[in-house]
Amino acid sequence: THQGLLDVPLLNSVPDITIFSPFTYERMRFDIESSTKSAKNFTVIRYPRGSAPEIPNGYNFSENDFDFFNGGDIAIVTYGRITAEILFAKEMLKEKDINISILVINKIKPINIDAVKSVLNMKKIFFYEEAEKSGSIGQSFAELLLENGFNGEYKHFAIDNEFVPHASVKALIKRYGFDRDSIVKKVMENIDGW
Repeated sequence: THQGLLDVPLLNSVPDITIFSPFTYERMRFDIESSTKSAKNFTVIRYPRGSAPEIPNGYNFSENDFDFFNGGDIAIVTYGRITAEILFAKEMLKEKDINISILVINKIKPINIDAVKSVLNMKKIFFYEEAEKSGSIGQSFAELLLENGFNGEYKHFAIDNEFVPHASVKALIKRYGFDRDSIVKKVMENIDGW
């Protein structure tokens, strides 16, 4: 339980709750300050452990519930700590002439319907999350996609029904394919088919 992989599915089942999952300290500060002033229900802010992540140049994040970086008809949707790995993967794919869109969700419950609509016309969507798959945000997002007429293909990468062994964060990120190299490899394997 110490890896923080079970809190999302657990909290996702709670009615009338707001959950934020920022990946930078600046965004976490904003979420704390704004929630303190305006929250009307039970609010949870998941915080990134360790040092602030490095991100590639050219990405500016808003104070909205989500940020969308358009780049093509293949999208990766994510939230929390692994966002930095996704952004670096996007840059690495660009070097291989593969352009993808990125949707970063900051408020993961309730999911802003405009976030869902921003990727409705995508051909393929990869949802990456550092959480247990059962009851996860990726499952909620898939349901909203279907309810809103999504006709593309959807692939969900999460921890699938297991307790994660003790190891360093870096080693576990690599083991479960949440590092930039693994993400690039997975996208390239799945561009033409699943």
